[in-house]
Amino acid sequence: MLTGRQCENVVCDVHRTDMRSVEVRHSMGVVTRVVEGFACSVAGCVRFFGTEGYNDLTDKSEFANIRSQPSCSRAQTADPMYIQRTKDGLRWVCSSCGYVTTFSG
Repeated sequence: MLTGRQCENVVCDVHRTDMRSVEVRHSMGVVTRVVEGFACSVAGCVRFFGTEGYNDLTDKSEFANIRSQPSCSRAQTADPMYIQRTKDGLRWVCSSCGYVTTFSG
């Protein structure tokens, strides 16, 4: 999901549970855009991972409590990293270039 990016086995940064692929209608005043990303699978959790990083998705489809760190600066811009579940545990992964670093959290 996330156009132009690779994300697999995305984990919620709050609950450490698997997230599912979703499309969210994000309102920006009179303009509405569809945002691809991942939502926490825990009932009632509003955590979302998208192009801005981890954040809370409000009932008005607005982003709040944005967590943009850690970020990967290997590309021209600092891209937010996501937590990925592997058979050996959790790790941080850049959705743009695939750079991997140790998870501590």
